[in-house]
Amino acid sequence: MSISRYQTYAATIQPGELFTINRAGRSVTCFEASAGLEIVIDDGSSSAFFAGVSVDFDYEFKRIQLLNPNDTAVTFQIATAMGKVDDNRLTVSTALQVAGISDPVKIVDENGYLSSLSNGFYEVPQYEAWAKVPKHKIGTSFMSIEDATNVASMFVDPSANSNGVIIRSIAGANTAGNAVSIYADTAPPSNWIDTTKRKIFQFYGSQTAAQNLFDPIFLPVGMGIYAIANGAGAGPVAITWDYL
Repeated sequence: MSISRYQTYAATIQPGELFTINRAGRSVTCFEASAGLEIVIDDGSSSAFFAGVSVDFDYEFKRIQLLNPNDTAVTFQIATAMGKVDDNRLTVSTALQVAGISDPVKIVDENGYLSSLSNGFYEVPQYEAWAKVPKHKIGTSFMSIEDATNVASMFVDPSANSNGVIIRSIAGANTAGNAVSIYADTAPPSNWIDTTKRKIFQFYGSQTAAQNLFDPIFLPVGMGIYAIANGAGAGPVAITWDYL
């Protein structure tokens, strides 16, 4: 039995739902997407993924997960392959000469971006592809504590993480001379410098300071999130996340 080195997939993902592809490959390309998605390769972190994006890897992945972070369903078509996949359709980053047009014509594309046909030129809207997709999203689940202590506070229960979690934001502050650590693991850390557990974020300083992290982090199945400090009254912590 032979295995195809190139495979396409087309589907619709409902809001908040996950589409999983268990297939080996070295590249993934998004041909079409009605709105931005988020992609997780194997057990890595999530990244924005939308039409026109093609990613090559120097290693062989085993699984792709697509998440719809939008409030409406997203229809998409992607391809995976063992080699690079090129999309050779025409893309433009400057003005195009268009014959036979003299009066200005306003155009709004399907994403709501305004451009115009004027004096025989098609004025291409000047925005980057990533502008179509919000880089950051607030999680639907959240928890806040007024003060982290030297006893770990559990934000995400490992037993509730049955299909993976995406940490959306971590916000907090440390009081002068204190430290707060955020851990992701199957059990809570014993202290703020526990080297047997996975520390993902830490804030410490000689002066009181606020700390914020808004890059999404993928949390594998069975892991929880904990906050622990070097003492009482070290500072507040607020975390938002989405269950997959």
